[in-house]
Amino acid sequence: PTKSVNLDNIAAYGVFHGAEVPFVFGAGFELQPGVEQTLSSTMGCLWLSFATSGDPNSRSCGNTFWPSSHQAEATVPYLELGKSLVLHSDTQELGSKCNHFLQL
Repeated sequence: PTKSVNLDNIAAYGVFHGAEVPFVFGAGFELQPGVEQTLSSTMGCLWLSFATSGDPNSRSCGNTFWPSSHQAEATVPYLELGKSLVLHSDTQELGSKCNHFLQL
């Protein structure tokens, strides 16, 4: 959100822990009309679908499709957290940019 009833100047915080809450739960008093409210409607639909069925795509949430992790593996990079960090990506450019962080 670009404004908050709980915090002053949230733009200074960037994307902070909890910033998604107004979007997921449709807190209209903290969301701007238009894009933020549309995003909120889609996010809420996907989360509700997942919570009730285990599949975020079990309901029609507009034109949004949430790919399964198996479908996403080949195209969407992700970081596997375990005893070591493993970057899964099909692009060399991303891998080279992230190697620094994986070696920390």
